[in-house]
Amino acid sequence: MSYKPTGPWDFQKVLQIVEETSYGSKVTASPAFQAIGANVYVKENSKTMASYYYTQGRRDLYRALKYGEVHTFNVKFQPLDTRLIRYGTELPGGSGTIEKSLNFLYSEILDGVENYQFYLGARCDITDIEITDSQVQLSQNWICKDIPEETTTHGLTTPAFASFPTADPWTGASSGANPLSIGGTNYDTARFHVKVDQKLEAIKPNGEIQIKMLHPTKREVAVDFDVWLKDTTLKAAVRALTNYSTVEYTLSSAGPKKISLGNVRWDERDVTKDAGQDKHTLEKFSGRAETVTVTA
Repeated sequence: MSYKPTGPWDFQKVLQIVEETSYGSKVTASPAFQAIGANVYVKENSKTMASYYYTQGRRDLYRALKYGEVHTFNVKFQPLDTRLIRYGTELPGGSGTIEKSLNFLYSEILDGVENYQFYLGARCDITDIEITDSQVQLSQNWICKDIPEETTTHGLTTPAFASFPTADPWTGASSGANPLSIGGTNYDTARFHVKVDQKLEAIKPNGEIQIKMLHPTKREVAVDFDVWLKDTTLKAAVRALTNYSTVEYTLSSAGPKKISLGNVRWDERDVTKDAGQDKHTLEKFSGRAETVTVTA
């Protein structure tokens, strides 16, 4: 048997999105797709839900019966804008927020032929943003209604596919000076991290193989960061569970694009003082925010 194996260099159309007009349905009429970012990693998972039965008088499996499907995927990439971030961070509020489900699409060469892959009925469950000196890393877990088989035809009418990105992905330097502000005071930071969990509930009534509805429930926002030890201000804030009405981190000075956190309380501090280390001491603080919004 002879065939041509496939690698990431065989992508013909990058991973891209368009908002759905009907939950879980392919947007077929003139969809205008948008690329999600640069250096994209995607891992998809489909699982068949099955019940397995044994019976008296038989040592081996008697029956396997399918009763459902679960489809999820994870993406990691360096953002060029805040588009996909906001689908995972914002409260329901129309276009560009978690209120809107998405079609995802990419195409790749399989055994010499271009094939199209769709993710249908996708909403973001968890968004993880970490900023270090070298990069802004975005990781998102998505739940969707269906990941159908790849096909050699896309079935779309006059689609506008997204081009391969050409802009520079964001790094820790994209923010400009003093990206972190806590209660109006700037802090030098080596790492800043926010995790937003929309706690999606997938509803699959009896008689349905795939989920019928997928909606956010309560939102949890966790935040942690590293700063160089210089005084006891933030340590005291942990002990007092001080409420900072505003914490902001600038992702990109162009715009600017910011993560804005409301009513933040630090509840934990970690610091290591090692006689053998050859670097200045860092403190790690973590806590919860009541609200979060990312600049569009």
